[in-house]
Amino acid sequence: MTRSQPDTPTVMVVEDANAVRIVLRMQLIILGYRVLEACNGAEAIEMGRRERPDLILMDISMPVLDGLEATRLLCSSPETKDIPVVALSAVSGHECGDRAVEAGCREFAVKPIEIKELAELVARNLRRDVRTYPRQD
Repeated sequence: MTRSQPDTPTVMVVEDANAVRIVLRMQLIILGYRVLEACNGAEAIEMGRRERPDLILMDISMPVLDGLEATRLLCSSPETKDIPVVALSAVSGHECGDRAVEAGCREFAVKPIEIKELAELVARNLRRDVRTYPRQD
Protein backbone atom coordinates (compact mmCIF):
# COMPACT_ATOMS: atom_id res chain seq x y z
CA MET A 1 0.00 0.00 0.00
CA THR A 2 1.25 3.48 -0.76
CA ARG A 3 0.56 6.69 1.11
CA SER A 4 -1.07 9.59 -0.68
CA GLN A 5 -3.51 12.44 -0.17
CA PRO A 6 -6.73 11.49 1.67
CA ASP A 7 -8.92 12.30 -1.35
CA THR A 8 -6.74 10.36 -3.79
CA PRO A 9 -8.64 7.48 -5.45
CA THR A 10 -7.57 4.01 -4.35
CA VAL A 11 -6.98 1.28 -6.93
CA MET A 12 -6.61 -2.33 -5.85
CA VAL A 13 -4.42 -4.50 -8.08
CA VAL A 14 -5.28 -8.20 -7.88
CA GLU A 15 -2.53 -10.19 -9.59
CA ASP A 16 -0.71 -13.40 -8.69
CA ALA A 17 2.42 -12.65 -10.75
CA ASN A 18 4.69 -10.57 -8.55
CA ALA A 19 6.50 -8.87 -11.44
CA VAL A 20 3.23 -7.81 -13.11
CA ARG A 21 1.85 -6.57 -9.78
CA ILE A 22 4.98 -4.47 -9.20
CA VAL A 23 4.79 -2.90 -12.67
CA LEU A 24 1.10 -2.06 -12.27
CA ARG A 25 1.72 -0.66 -8.79
CA MET A 26 4.54 1.59 -10.02
CA GLN A 27 2.52 2.79 -13.01
CA LEU A 28 -0.45 3.65 -10.77
CA ILE A 29 1.78 5.45 -8.27
CA ILE A 30 3.27 7.51 -11.11
CA LEU A 31 -0.29 8.35 -12.18
CA GLY A 32 -1.01 9.58 -8.63
CA TYR A 33 -3.22 6.80 -7.25
CA ARG A 34 -3.15 5.09 -3.87
CA VAL A 35 -2.52 1.38 -4.47
CA LEU A 36 -3.61 -1.75 -2.63
CA GLU A 37 -2.40 -5.19 -3.67
CA ALA A 38 -3.84 -8.70 -3.45
CA CYS A 39 -2.28 -11.92 -4.76
CA ASN A 40 -5.49 -13.85 -5.45
CA GLY A 41 -9.26 -13.56 -5.56
CA ALA A 42 -9.77 -14.58 -1.93
CA GLU A 43 -7.44 -11.81 -0.73
CA ALA A 44 -9.23 -9.39 -3.07
CA ILE A 45 -12.61 -10.12 -1.51
CA GLU A 46 -11.29 -9.70 2.03
CA MET A 47 -9.40 -6.52 1.20
CA GLY A 48 -12.25 -5.13 -0.88
CA ARG A 49 -14.67 -5.46 2.02
CA ARG A 50 -12.20 -3.98 4.49
CA GLU A 51 -10.67 -1.16 2.41
CA ARG A 52 -13.44 -0.33 -0.12
CA PRO A 53 -11.16 0.77 -2.99
CA ASP A 54 -12.51 3.05 -5.70
CA LEU A 55 -11.54 0.60 -8.46
CA ILE A 56 -10.30 -2.99 -8.71
CA LEU A 57 -7.99 -4.21 -11.49
CA MET A 58 -8.57 -7.99 -11.49
CA ASP A 59 -6.40 -10.63 -13.12
CA ILE A 60 -8.49 -13.47 -14.53
CA SER A 61 -6.26 -16.53 -13.98
CA MET A 62 -5.08 -16.90 -10.39
CA PRO A 63 -4.69 -19.64 -7.80
CA VAL A 64 -6.94 -20.01 -4.74
CA LEU A 65 -9.87 -18.14 -6.33
CA ASP A 66 -9.82 -16.95 -9.95
CA GLY A 67 -10.68 -13.40 -10.96
CA LEU A 68 -14.05 -14.22 -12.52
CA GLU A 69 -15.38 -15.94 -9.40
CA ALA A 70 -13.91 -13.24 -7.16
CA THR A 71 -15.67 -10.61 -9.30
CA ARG A 72 -18.99 -12.47 -9.04
CA LEU A 73 -18.65 -12.58 -5.26
CA LEU A 74 -17.65 -8.90 -5.02
CA CYS A 75 -20.57 -7.87 -7.24
CA SER A 76 -23.05 -9.88 -5.18
CA SER A 77 -21.94 -8.51 -1.81
CA PRO A 78 -23.71 -5.40 -0.45
CA GLU A 79 -20.37 -4.04 0.84
CA THR A 80 -18.57 -4.23 -2.50
CA LYS A 81 -21.22 -4.35 -5.25
CA ASP A 82 -20.65 -0.69 -6.21
CA ILE A 83 -16.87 -1.00 -6.65
CA PRO A 84 -16.08 -1.11 -10.38
CA VAL A 85 -13.96 -4.07 -11.46
CA VAL A 86 -11.84 -4.16 -14.62
CA ALA A 87 -10.53 -7.52 -15.81
CA LEU A 88 -6.91 -7.84 -16.92
CA SER A 89 -5.62 -10.88 -18.74
CA ALA A 90 -2.72 -11.95 -20.91
CA VAL A 91 -5.31 -13.84 -22.99
CA SER A 92 -6.97 -11.66 -25.60
CA GLY A 93 -10.19 -12.16 -27.48
CA HIS A 94 -13.87 -11.39 -27.27
CA GLU A 95 -14.70 -14.67 -25.51
CA CYS A 96 -12.47 -13.82 -22.56
CA GLY A 97 -13.82 -10.26 -22.44
CA ASP A 98 -17.40 -11.48 -22.66
CA ARG A 99 -16.86 -13.89 -19.76
CA ALA A 100 -15.38 -11.07 -17.70
CA VAL A 101 -18.35 -8.80 -18.36
CA GLU A 102 -20.79 -11.62 -17.57
CA ALA A 103 -19.01 -12.02 -14.21
CA GLY A 104 -19.57 -8.32 -13.49
CA CYS A 105 -16.50 -6.54 -14.84
CA ARG A 106 -17.01 -3.15 -16.49
CA GLU A 107 -14.22 -3.61 -18.97
CA PHE A 108 -11.56 -6.04 -20.16
CA ALA A 109 -7.97 -5.10 -20.98
CA VAL A 110 -5.09 -7.22 -22.25
CA LYS A 111 -1.75 -7.32 -20.43
CA PRO A 112 0.84 -5.99 -20.75
CA ILE A 113 -0.75 -2.57 -20.62
CA GLU A 114 1.09 0.64 -21.44
CA ILE A 115 0.94 3.45 -18.90
CA LYS A 116 -1.06 5.76 -21.22
CA GLU A 117 -3.69 3.06 -21.78
CA LEU A 118 -3.73 2.30 -18.04
CA ALA A 119 -4.26 5.99 -17.25
CA GLU A 120 -7.22 6.17 -19.63
CA LEU A 121 -8.68 2.88 -18.38
CA VAL A 122 -8.51 3.91 -14.71
CA ALA A 123 -9.88 7.40 -15.32
CA ARG A 124 -12.73 6.02 -17.42
CA ASN A 125 -13.70 3.43 -14.83
CA LEU A 126 -13.55 5.72 -11.82
CA ARG A 127 -16.68 7.30 -13.32
CA ARG A 128 -19.24 4.96 -11.75
CA ASP A 129 -21.99 5.67 -14.29
CA VAL A 130 -20.09 4.37 -17.33
CA ARG A 131 -20.07 0.82 -18.71
CA THR A 132 -17.21 0.69 -21.19
CA TYR A 133 -17.19 -2.79 -22.70
CA PRO A 134 -17.50 -3.58 -25.51
CA ARG A 135 -15.95 -0.49 -26.97
CA GLN A 136 -17.82 1.33 -29.72
CA ASP A 137 -14.92 2.21 -32.04
